[in-house]
Amino acid sequence: MNKDSLAQIFQSLTIHLYLKLIVFVLILYVFDWIITEVCKTSSKKLRTLGIEILGLLFIIYIMLY
Repeated sequence: MNKDSLAQIFQSLTIHLYLKLIVFVLILYVFDWIITEVCKTSSKKLRTLGIEILGLLFIIYIMLY
């Protein structure tokens, strides 16, 4: 393998991970909006729990794909 092919593989993996991160942040904002606006709750424990659950789901998502 030459340097160019390794750089291309690394670059494509990095772009793929950046796209996953962007999708995760968008899901996080939507989830936070649902908790605050739709459920009308201001409980920090519920918001923290929701964010932790989404974090775990994101880690599983990265491992699977």
